Amino acid sequence: MAEAGNYRGRHYTAWVEEVKQRKRDSDLEGALEILSGCMAAAESEGQAEGLAPAPWYFEQAAIIHRKRKEFAAEVAVLERYEAACPVGHGTGLAPRLRKARELASKASDTALPVACPACETSLEAVPKRSRKCPHCAETIIVRRSNGNARLLTAEQDQERKRSAEARANDERVLVRANRIGISDPEFENRRRELSGQFGRSASAADTFWSHAGELTLSAARDGEHGREALVRREMAGLLAEEGRDWFEQARLAVEAQLRSISWTRPETLMGVGGCTCGPCTEDRPDMTYAEALRNPPVPHQDCQDPPCQCWLYEHRDHTSNASVAAISVVAPPAPTPPERKWRRWWQAR
Repeated sequence: MAEAGNYRGRHYTAWVEEVKQRKRDSDLEGALEILSGCMAAAESEGQAEGLAPAPWYFEQAAIIHRKRKEFAAEVAVLERYEAACPVGHGTGLAPRLRKARELASKASDTALPVACPACETSLEAVPKRSRKCPHCAETIIVRRSNGNARLLTAEQDQERKRSAEARANDERVLVRANRIGISDPEFENRRRELSGQFGRSASAADTFWSHAGELTLSAARDGEHGREALVRREMAGLLAEEGRDWFEQARLAVEAQLRSISWTRPETLMGVGGCTCGPCTEDRPDMTYAEALRNPPVPHQDCQDPPCQCWLYEHRDHTSNASVAAISVVAPPAPTPPERKWRRWWQAR
């Protein structure tokens, strides 16, 4: 029996360059064949270790299917990845899955009858551009999708635009929810619960704040400071998008991230980098880790591109092989521990 994680006698991570080369050579069938084996190997290893499978192989297969306009196949690959992930893990590919489902739905649409959307009188041919109906003189708006034309009244077109804006707003919030580990089914279940409580349709933002509030409390209680910082960063980002005060959540994110590296020596010298706006570049003091804990110098409240993206880093000692430890307001530091479980947990986020 093949060892979990192996494909054709090699660990699935050994096939990355081969997949890239096949894609460069336009051998997409060959790349898909390797990716299929690697996906199965990643699933078996993930199941054995109780972790989400490495997402890169599923994402690459999805990219190839979309390039070939095989939207149903792309959906199948991404749903396979979602099904293989433990609850609360593997939400990184959720935005691609939503888009793939949308494309698959559009691709399956059949051409609508050629008729005026206002008076429903048949037309000789699909208008090439928007014009007035020759029968009722109402304006016919022509919108095209996947080669099919949709004929709409002005009112229907306005409703289409409103729906598109609502979907775009939901997608913006859903991406943040996925980043903090909330899957689409979890998000929709909570949204239905809140709608029942409110007596109205709960917004995507309402649902995000409900999840985020619970996660910050549980992470702080359990001492998972890195996780708390991640959630608070997304909270600050959404507040900034909504034109609300983001500073407090960004500040709490920095404090949580500093607590997450409590093993750092108090005298370790920290610097500030990141945002390139005027106020942020002017205020970049050096300080020790202990001083940063007492009074973090970031985020900058007067940042011109909120939320402030400045970060703290440990000054590199160029006389040794010491590594740099970065503390970011926007993204957590890149993982460096060699343990496989930690590395694969990071990949599956």
